[in-house]
Amino acid sequence: MEKVAAHRTRWLEWAQRQAWTLLGGALLLGWTVFVVVPSWRAWQTSPQRLAQAQAELQRIAQLAAALAEQRSVTQPPEPASTLRALTQEWLGPTATVEPDPAQGWRVQLHQTEAAALAGWLTAVRQQGRLHVVHLELQRDATAARWSGHVGLQAGGGRR
Repeated sequence: MEKVAAHRTRWLEWAQRQAWTLLGGALLLGWTVFVVVPSWRAWQTSPQRLAQAQAELQRIAQLAAALAEQRSVTQPPEPASTLRALTQEWLGPTATVEPDPAQGWRVQLHQTEAAALAGWLTAVRQQGRLHVVHLELQRDATAARWSGHVGLQAGGGRR
């Protein structure tokens, strides 16, 4: 009976060691599958991914440069020069443009024809993107002409 008990004790000790060994092996296998293999694959593919990322960054930089160049080319002219050109084109010598610190620009009118004034106001709003902020005109009833001043400001309050 003692022999059977000794064999049984040895068998239980061996089974317990095997269980711990099996558990350790399972943990090692899990760590290998879920940690080492993905890390190894990432390490192997990192040069290709780095090259792709650098190429993408270079492409984005080229697109940004092209966009900046396009914006600089298509940027509208300065409001002051646009206002002066439109005033010269539509009103000629009957008007003068002066900078006005409070409003933006002040246009003095002297005996300006009504049709020219109407065309100029439309052009200033549409082409020059300027808004009338103050208008003070007097009509000469005999000649159907206008005199006075117009206060203009760039859209959004910019000058």
